Amino acid sequence: MKLSHYVSLIVASLVTSMSFAQDSTLKVLFIGNSYTHVNDLPTMVERAVSSVNNGQFKLAHDNSTPGGWYWYKHVNDSTTLSKIKKGNWDVVVLQEQSQMLSLPDSTIAKESIPHLQVLVDSIKRSSPKAKLFFYRTWGRKNGDAQNAITWPAVATYEGMDSLLSKRYSMLADSLKGKIVPVGDVWKAIRKTHPEIELYSEDGSHPSLAGTYAAAITFAHAFFGVHPLDVTFESKLSPEQAITIRKIAESVLVKSSPNKGEWKPRFTKKNKAAEIKAPRKLNLEGPQPYLTRSSSPLKESDEKGEDRFNHLAIIPLNSERRRRFFL
Repeated sequence: MKLSHYVSLIVASLVTSMSFAQDSTLKVLFIGNSYTHVNDLPTMVERAVSSVNNGQFKLAHDNSTPGGWYWYKHVNDSTTLSKIKKGNWDVVVLQEQSQMLSLPDSTIAKESIPHLQVLVDSIKRSSPKAKLFFYRTWGRKNGDAQNAITWPAVATYEGMDSLLSKRYSMLADSLKGKIVPVGDVWKAIRKTHPEIELYSEDGSHPSLAGTYAAAITFAHAFFGVHPLDVTFESKLSPEQAITIRKIAESVLVKSSPNKGEWKPRFTKKNKAAEIKAPRKLNLEGPQPYLTRSSSPLKESDEKGEDRFNHLAIIPLNSERRRRFFL
């Protein structure tokens, strides 16, 4: 083990031992869809973190991840809402449907952001100290052929992936959340080791190697551990597992030592974080909600321009608000 890795583990151990005095288990709720469900990403994250430093890091998790779901479905789902209302979550991971955040910003303004705000409002009511983590997913292997006809910006992997990166980053910044940059790790693997197949046969969902790369990224995001200190390999060959961890190390640690690191909130000195909403994402008072349009994917911008900074939010009146939270 390199000296830098050893020192990192010592520091992480000291921070964790002091910070987790009241409860040494990080409680995480995953809200998403099949990109989380396939290969059981939450359990793989748990096994990855438990393999570090004799099982020092502990993770308890639950999820609501039906296949193909958007945030708008979660805000109407009794299972998702009941799990949110269970409360006492340290982290809530939010993942939108895989194509949505690469679509025109006018579509995102109507079909995604209002529902995200409903979810965030419910999360902060039930778990005021919860940290929001955004699961930054990846572009499809050969781009989004379904929507490229009317939205050329997603015709390639590079175009779709770039838009997903920008939109997830903007939402995380607006809501004082954290990015889990799985898509960045995937991009580096695609570039340096294209022989590692990250996708399943549909060119969209993750293969076992793809989920493993995601799990290593989440392990670093949750606890700040070095990917090279993870010994869990899933069912991959040792050679492939270490290659993925080395690439993750280069993306998550070497380029930015503190990137994605979560600071535990269990010490008495740490007060509940207050989300201060920017002018475009107002979390005070009535929350927004817009009904889903009949053909949300038909809007396009031939120039592929990103006007995401000019989104407008419409308040939700009290009667419609009660419909979601009763």
